[in-house]
Amino acid sequence: MRNCGLLSGGHAFSLNSVRDANLSGNNVYDNYYAVWMFSSSSVTLFRNNIKDNNVGVLFISSSGNHVFENNAEGNLLGFELVSSSNNTLAGNRIARNSHGIALYPASNSNSIYENDIANNGFGIEVDNSTKNRIYHNNFVNNTSQVFIYASSSGCQNVWDDGYPSGGNFWSDYTAKYPSATEVDASGVWNTPYIIDANNTDKYPLMARFVVPEFSSFLVLPLFLSTTILVFVARKSPKNGRVMAQLV
Repeated sequence: MRNCGLLSGGHAFSLNSVRDANLSGNNVYDNYYAVWMFSSSSVTLFRNNIKDNNVGVLFISSSGNHVFENNAEGNLLGFELVSSSNNTLAGNRIARNSHGIALYPASNSNSIYENDIANNGFGIEVDNSTKNRIYHNNFVNNTSQVFIYASSSGCQNVWDDGYPSGGNFWSDYTAKYPSATEVDASGVWNTPYIIDANNTDKYPLMARFVVPEFSSFLVLPLFLSTTILVFVARKSPKNGRVMAQLV
């Protein structure tokens, strides 16, 4: 669905067992859930403005979805994944949320890269989730850049893309590692950024990662999709919520 106007209410978009859908160009403000997704796959969220909601995007038991170039700002939770694996979050601006990205139990093997994660209470939270690949993100001035629950101490995620591609940019890096130096003019620090005993960015970036204006990975899912389901918004007369409905 594409909607250039303002959607607000209880749930702006409710996607239950949806396959092969695009949601793009929406302004979604002041909802409890901006996008609520259950048991859905191959959904693309592209260039939506998701602001001042309780939860920006909630994935429950949803896998294989693509979240590109959205703005999630001022929400309690920007992106919340629960039992949701193999999703891609890339090129998003995630700012001024209480919680930027939350990987809650059994959200495994997701790819999170090329995002600006700035000025949140928690940049990324990890609770009993593992094998996620998190790299080329900019962690800037979050109160807690990454918070891993004590119960998740044995869960290992990947925080870099190897050398010389590198890991993430951390705004607090030089304060933590004032003696670090560059490795062979690579733009990578020589001292790993330690998150906890099982989670380390081995190749932290010296400068902020520059996200491409329009990355090539967007072309296929956005423009060559063979099946696109279209949604319209309808307001429930009982509760004033703006819902998504298949047509």
